[in-house]
Amino acid sequence: MPSVSAARKTGIGDTGRNKTRAMKKAILFFLLLTCIESCMTSENPIDRINKKLKINDTGALRKDIPAAYNDSSASWQYVRRETSRVRLQSIENGNDWPEIRIWEDYDWGRMVFVIRYKDGTWKAEDYIYRMLASPAGSEDDVDLIVVDTVRLGKPKAGWNKFMNKLIDKGILELRDKLSIPGYYVESEFSYIAVEVAAKNYYRYYSLPNAREITTQVKEDKAMLEILELIAHEFPDITSAIDKYSKAGLN
Repeated sequence: MPSVSAARKTGIGDTGRNKTRAMKKAILFFLLLTCIESCMTSENPIDRINKKLKINDTGALRKDIPAAYNDSSASWQYVRRETSRVRLQSIENGNDWPEIRIWEDYDWGRMVFVIRYKDGTWKAEDYIYRMLASPAGSEDDVDLIVVDTVRLGKPKAGWNKFMNKLIDKGILELRDKLSIPGYYVESEFSYIAVEVAAKNYYRYYSLPNAREITTQVKEDKAMLEILELIAHEFPDITSAIDKYSKAGLN
């Protein structure tokens, strides 16, 4: 029989080997997670966009717009009017390059966040605007609109990682409010809408309740995560919003 001293030594040895095995497993798990994250980060967002939207360079124009949004629809006309106000080009007929626009209302004004891929690089801009005055019949007078254009640099995480996160959160494919059974708009003054354009492709959807803390709709929650991600990656947007919010409508 092994002596007590030998048994103790054996126990100590087993404990050490167990710790070594656990450490090796932890290191392997960490390396696996790092590899997965690296692969996700290195994926080309353009390839993912083209695949998800089934982009065909030579095909006919495809529009993904709920049937209820027509030329007499106030919701649909809103984005057309706002595009004109900010002096942006319409992307209703698709774009030669991928472009995403997120429109949002605030109590002091409005904002549109624009991401586009052109000439081999991603660029982001933020247009914050409000009416100088609202005399009768002046709603579409662009001369009464003050527009502050914020030229944004690279997102903190880098373009590939940021764009892949946006795609993962569903920016390209979230359902419109009209496609969600029982969707009730909490406030008539809230407005959050997304435009997605690419070669021979255009999509529009709206999720006005995304910032409502009581919403239980998964699309609203995903949209809020998208808005929070953008605010985190582009701090200049938050600074500009704070400036306008403090200034109010005066």
